[in-house]
Amino acid sequence: MAPSQPLTRNDLSAAPISKAEAGPAVALALVDLSREHPASPTHSRLTPGLRFLSRALLPAGMPRVRLARWRAVAKAGRCAFFNGPATTGITAAYAELLRTGELQSAIPASLARALAGLALGAVFGLVLGLFAGLWRVGEELFDAPLQMLRTIPLIARRPPHTDRAHP
Repeated sequence: MAPSQPLTRNDLSAAPISKAEAGPAVALALVDLSREHPASPTHSRLTPGLRFLSRALLPAGMPRVRLARWRAVAKAGRCAFFNGPATTGITAAYAELLRTGELQSAIPASLARALAGLALGAVFGLVLGLFAGLWRVGEELFDAPLQMLRTIPLIARRPPHTDRAHP
């Protein structure tokens, strides 16, 4: 909306606002945010080909960039072991476990534990969710504590790192 146009009450009413209604000193101009504006972030200035590249390749490339940065930091010796070993160490350990067959024998047990945890979580989550959603007493019992848990960052809920080599 150009500043020379008169101010209107809203989009439904095209009647201009009088100076008496606006007050003696109107410092703010009304901006119509209901219509798409060419300068808005929803309109990309990229060509369709570049838009595809930014939407497809950028999300696919970011994990690779993070892995490369992690490797460089670990190689420079600036990454403590408790933050995570170097990617080369992880690759070497993976190759060793694969070569000895230990990884293949551990997969069924790990998969069974993961599926059991998923099943327990789904059952308890569904039951508690239904209880909290359908009955007032359930909401009063479970909603507030669960909402408080949501405010705690996930990393704070993780148990502290313990160095097994030095108890």
